Amino acid sequence: MIRSFFAILFTLIAINAQAAEKPEGFKTIDGLFAALSNLDHQAMRDGVSDDFILLEHGEVWDIEDLIAVMKPKPSKLERINYFSIINFEERENLLTINYWTKSIFKSEDGNKEAVWLESAIVKKIDGKWLVAQLHSTRLPAEKFPKDVQFEQQVL
Repeated sequence: MIRSFFAILFTLIAINAQAAEKPEGFKTIDGLFAALSNLDHQAMRDGVSDDFILLEHGEVWDIEDLIAVMKPKPSKLERINYFSIINFEERENLLTINYWTKSIFKSEDGNKEAVWLESAIVKKIDGKWLVAQLHSTRLPAEKFPKDVQFEQQVL
């Protein structure tokens, strides 16, 4: 009986610890990447604030710039995203978060992998979390982190 109690207690603590690793506002970032994978331009627009800015590997983009590069490919391309949260600070209506993103692009020509070091500012506007800023630095293959534990995005 006591063993069962401690087993249940340990399980609840483990579940809460896992939940604490991913703040509520991260769902919006997750949704934005799902929209990127699905080439869903409206969902991309819906997940960002009106003043959204993307700092993409040395360039300044808005949501329309991002959408402009997210066009259907001639061959079937599948994008699978993975994340690893480094740290975050969440306040009442503001989330700042730093994380790794890895994407595997599967196509008829084979698989390619890309990794980015990213940070984001997510704001709660009218009760909804929206990405206000995303800073993304693409890494060359030789600089991919070896010790990062990535978690696959569930679409």
